[in-house]
Amino acid sequence: MEGHTVYFQCKVAAMPLPKVTWYKDEVEVRECGNVTFEESCVDDRTVLVTMVIMNVRPGDHGCYTCHAVNSLGETVCQAYLDVQGAKR
Repeated sequence: MEGHTVYFQCKVAAMPLPKVTWYKDEVEVRECGNVTFEESCVDDRTVLVTMVIMNVRPGDHGCYTCHAVNSLGETVCQAYLDVQGAKR
């Protein structure tokens, strides 16, 4: 899997639309050279958010969390990325 592109997607339905933040091992992920974020509206209350990690390296392995919050509450979704060859 090392060197490939990984996509994490979450579909969030809420009104008002939430603010979405991505985390890796409880540390906020920011856009950089190999990490980008995409967001598209499905309808007036649903958004599809994607985090793209290009050229995955062993250091990218870990627990990724999508955290969505608005004035009425919050929700999270988690997934674990295990990069082949990652040191444990």
